[in-house]
Amino acid sequence: MRRAIVAVAVILAVGCGEEKEQAVPDSSKSRVYLLRDGKVWPALRDIPLAGDGADEIATELIRGPSDDELELGFRTALSADYKLPEIAVADGVARVQLDPELSPEGLAQLVFTLTELEAVRSVDVEEGAALLTGFDRTDFEELTPAILVEAPLSFEDVTSPLRVTGTANTLRRTFSTS
Repeated sequence: MRRAIVAVAVILAVGCGEEKEQAVPDSSKSRVYLLRDGKVWPALRDIPLAGDGADEIATELIRGPSDDELELGFRTALSADYKLPEIAVADGVARVQLDPELSPEGLAQLVFTLTELEAVRSVDVEEGAALLTGFDRTDFEELTPAILVEAPLSFEDVTSPLRVTGTANTLRRTFSTS
């Protein structure tokens, strides 16, 4: 009994220190959206997220496809010298200050990638003096494949039974594979 009391006292004493624990960014699997055959397509990244994660995930998007992804046909509409835009997230909206103006494909990549974050439902875009509001994935139907598989992704390990998730813009409601 005496040992148990001493052990509890030691645990309590260790837990009462003044040193504050620093927040360590979480490393999580996140999707960035590249282009494949001219349509947005997810690629899995291991991204250390801090705060709302917007800057980290946008930085990863700007890096573009890896060599392995390039071999699979992934591309990007963002040039290699594209600068990280200013991003502020509040009330489910990511406000992005763009310079220079993005192509529709580049904007689709940015909107799909940012809306992967829990804190972001839509994206407002500032282009010079203009403010374009409320972009979400539905604004880019023409840049979305008829069947967008969001899991499993390229290079991701799978187990049985296989679970496939994503969205479809087709007339059929069932999917079968062999």
